[in-house]
Amino acid sequence: MNKQWKKIGYGMVSVVLWVMFWQIMSRKIDQTMFLPSPWEVWNALRKLMASPEFYQSILNSLGNIVLGAGGACILGALLAAVSSRVLFLRLFFGLPVRMMQAVPVASFTILALFWLDAGKLSVLVSFFMVFPLMYSNVRKGIEAADQKLLEMAKVYQVRWYHTLRFIYLPELIPYFLSACSVAAGVAWKSGIAAEVIGVVRNTIGNQLYQAKIYLEMPELFAWTAVIICLSLLFELGILGMVRLMEYRLLAAEKVTEGRWDRKLVPQAEPVVAESPGFWMDSVTKHFDDVIVCVDFSMKASGGEAVALMGSSGKGKTTLLRMLLKLETPDCGRIEADEQAMAVVFQEDRLCEKVSVYHNLAMVCRTPEQLGQIENLLGCLGLAGCGEKKAGVLSGGMKRRVAIARALLADRRILLLDEPLKGLDDRTKTAVMEFMKEKMQGRTVLYVTHEETEAEYFGCRIVRV
Repeated sequence: MNKQWKKIGYGMVSVVLWVMFWQIMSRKIDQTMFLPSPWEVWNALRKLMASPEFYQSILNSLGNIVLGAGGACILGALLAAVSSRVLFLRLFFGLPVRMMQAVPVASFTILALFWLDAGKLSVLVSFFMVFPLMYSNVRKGIEAADQKLLEMAKVYQVRWYHTLRFIYLPELIPYFLSACSVAAGVAWKSGIAAEVIGVVRNTIGNQLYQAKIYLEMPELFAWTAVIICLSLLFELGILGMVRLMEYRLLAAEKVTEGRWDRKLVPQAEPVVAESPGFWMDSVTKHFDDVIVCVDFSMKASGGEAVALMGSSGKGKTTLLRMLLKLETPDCGRIEADEQAMAVVFQEDRLCEKVSVYHNLAMVCRTPEQLGQIENLLGCLGLAGCGEKKAGVLSGGMKRRVAIARALLADRRILLLDEPLKGLDDRTKTAVMEFMKEKMQGRTVLYVTHEETEAEYFGCRIVRV
C-alpha cells in the first residue's frame, strides 16, 4: 500500500512540475495564439462546460468510438481464437491484418469518406485501428498457453470451459490488457482524427476543427485536454473491468457442488472393481536422430503394480506418454485404455494462478469426488491449503497436490512418473503409506530410480 501511495504522490508531483513548466514557457513566449497559459485554458474549459453543445459533442464522439473499438475487441478476440486453431484461417486473416497495420489513418479516413456517411466515419476508423491490435495480441496469448497443462487437461478430460477458464485465460489476460491499454489511446486519436477530416457535426473532432479555423487556441487546448482525460478514463474503465473479470474467474474460493458444475451427476453404481491392464509389444521410438527406445515390450495385468526402472534418458517418460496417446510409436503395438488412466507427470503441471481446490475439482465427475477433496488434502498433510493459489505452495506441497489429483480422478490405471521426488523423508513416508492404500486394486505403472520404493509398493520391476 505504501508503494502504491508513493507512486500516486510521484505522479501528482510530476503533473504539477509539467504545469509549472507550461506556465513558464507561456510567460516567456507571451503570445496566446501560440501557447496559452494553463489559466487561460482552464477559463476556456469552464466556458465550454457551460454549453449544452459541449456534452452533446462528447456523447456523440464517445458513442461512436466505443462502438467501433468495442466491436473491434469482440470480433478481433473471436477471430483470433478461431484462427489460432485453424492454419488456413490464420493465413487468410494474416494479410488484411498486416494491411490494416500498415495503412495510415489519414489515407483510410479519406477513402472511407467515399464509402459511408461522415457521421459514422469515426466508428469505422476506430474499428480499423483497434482490430489488428486486438487480433494479434489475443492470438499471441492463446498460443502462449502452457502446452503441458493442455496435455494434462486432455489426459483428465477436463471440460472445455474449465480449460478455457483455468489454462487459457491466465495466459491470455496479460496480452488482452496490453492490447486494451494501447487500443484505448489509438481508438480516441484515430476516431477524433476521422471526425476532424470528415467535419462531422456535434463531435469533439468538429469542435477542434472550428477552434483551429478561428484560431481560438485556449479552446483548442481545452478540447485537447478533454480528449486526453476521456482517453485515460476509457482505458482505466476497460482495464478495471478486465481485472474484475480476472478476479472473479480465478478467485481462490472453495469449490462446492452447487457452484461448480451443473453437469456433475450422482454416482449411480459403484466403480468396477476390476482394473484393466495394458501391454506394449516391440515398441520403438526416436526423435530426429535420438533413439529413445528400441523393440521394447511390457505387459501389466489388471490390478498389477509394475515398476519401470532404468538410467536417465532411457525413455521411461516417453513410454508413459505413448500409453497416454500423447506420443505415437514409430513401430510396434500398444494396447491401453487412456481414458482409464490417471497420471502424476514428471512435472507438477498445476494451474498456478488457480486455487488448489480448483486444480483438483477440474478432474471431478461426480459430487462424491468433490466431497473427497478436503479429506484427501488432509491425508496428504495439506489441510487448510485448498483456497491457496497453487503458485504460492512449496515444491513438495505442489507435488502432493499433483498426487492428490491423480488419486481423486478415480481412474483404474495409475501412471506415476517419479511421484515422490522433492519430498523430505518424513513427508515421503506418510505419503507412501497413503498412496499404498489408494493403489490397492488398481493397475499401476511406477517410474522410479529407487528400488526401495518399488519394493514398498510390491511392484514387479521391469528395466529399460
